[in-house]
Amino acid sequence: AVSWFEKNWPFFSWAIFLFGSGVLAALWRVRDRRWYGWLSVVMYCLHQSEEHAYDLRGWRYAFVPSLNLGPIAEIYKEICAGS
Repeated sequence: AVSWFEKNWPFFSWAIFLFGSGVLAALWRVRDRRWYGWLSVVMYCLHQSEEHAYDLRGWRYAFVPSLNLGPIAEIYKEICAGS
């Protein structure tokens, strides 16, 4: 069984992205190194949400199946077939 948090953690990243975007927009005039550092955190949260919550096609948790059908599958085909 999968816990509630395991099913819903990507949406926490989405919330951090929304909140962080608002904070960064409010501090737009003060774009120093710290601002750009937090921009990377906010964009990473967006990336996590898009990759693991719902992707642009509307598929939930589409990252793992698409990774397993892509070039990674060819690289590890022999290893996975032996187990």
